[in-house]
Amino acid sequence: MISLYIERHGKEDEDFEKLKDLMTRAGQAEEKRNQITHSVWGAGKDADTITRIKTTAKEKHGIRFHFEDVSSDDLAGFAEEIKLLAEEIQRYWIDLIEKDKAINDHTAHQLP
Repeated sequence: MISLYIERHGKEDEDFEKLKDLMTRAGQAEEKRNQITHSVWGAGKDADTITRIKTTAKEKHGIRFHFEDVSSDDLAGFAEEIKLLAEEIQRYWIDLIEKDKAINDHTAHQLP
């Protein structure tokens, strides 16, 4: 997406800087989402927590387990971060459309 933006509009405007920021934050959210989704989870120390169990196996150190308690507030906070980021991305897209800097015509890319 960044390469396409540069090709069409260059790097020398505030919209490009905003795009880079949004893409960085989206990448970070994706990493955190993957960590949550693909982890093994167990019962937490109390009713409001769950425990993320990370297992690593290295030749030098052998198998190791790392336990991280995560609260329901932590997960709700992350869900809120994703929601706010999605809203920012939508507002950014609308702003680009209003500036005629975005192509929003899906028929232009259809095969005959």
